[in-house]
This record gives sequence, structure tokens and C-alpha cells, in this order.
Amino acid sequence: MGRLQNCRATVINDNQRAAGAKAASRARLVVHNYLGTTWLETLAMNIPTVCFFDPRVFRPRETARPFFEVLQRIGVLHHSGVEAAKFVNGLNGDPSAWWQSAEVQEAREAFVARYANFSENWLPAWMEEFERLLAE
Repeated sequence: MGRLQNCRATVINDNQRAAGAKAASRARLVVHNYLGTTWLETLAMNIPTVCFFDPRVFRPRETARPFFEVLQRIGVLHHSGVEAAKFVNGLNGDPSAWWQSAEVQEAREAFVARYANFSENWLPAWMEEFERLLAE
């Protein structure tokens, strides 16, 4: 715990009594340590999101690579926790200024539309997507 005392950020550990999406909706910034459903949810909910992952463990498929490259360039995705922490510290306690920029919002919206669409009418969209993927 001693190393955390010198951090510039105030870290609040949620009591985890609320559902994940509800707890995340109260956050000013969410940091994920893997590419799972929760990082897709916070992106779709338009919550400032940073995610780090090991590129040796996870490699996006070729069609997703351009989206990942943009998300890396704008600071959403990182290849290590240290890299992500340096980025977050560089936000100087104001993640919304970064997150609301046109560049970040355009990249987020493009990625969400393609890979994190949580629409009410999900079944026909999924069926269409699976058929498209099988045809590739």
C-alpha cells in the first residue's frame, strides 16, 4: 500500500454491491486489465475507458486491427499496465477533457457500432453478422 500513497490519482475501490454497469456509470474513468465484456460496456456507455492487455495473449483479427490501432493511438488501449498508468497520470485528473475530444468520440463510436452494439433488436443483427463472418 505504501507505493500507492504517492499516486496523484484518488483511487476509490467500489464496494461491488452494485451491478458492474451501474457501478461503472458513476465512474469518472474506468481502467480494465483485459479485453472482456466490461470494457465493451463502458465504451458503449460512453464512460471514459482505458484498457491494457498483453498483445502476446490477445491479437485482434485482421478486420478489427485498424480499429484497435486507432484506439491505441488515442489512448484507450495499451499493451501494459505501466503504459496505461502513465497515460492516466498524463490526464492530470481530468479524463473528460480527453474523452470528449472529437477524435476520441469518433473512434469510440466507430468501434462501438462495429463491435459493441448493445441494441434492443440484437438477435437479427447477430444473425446477419454471423452469416457475414461465415461467408468470409
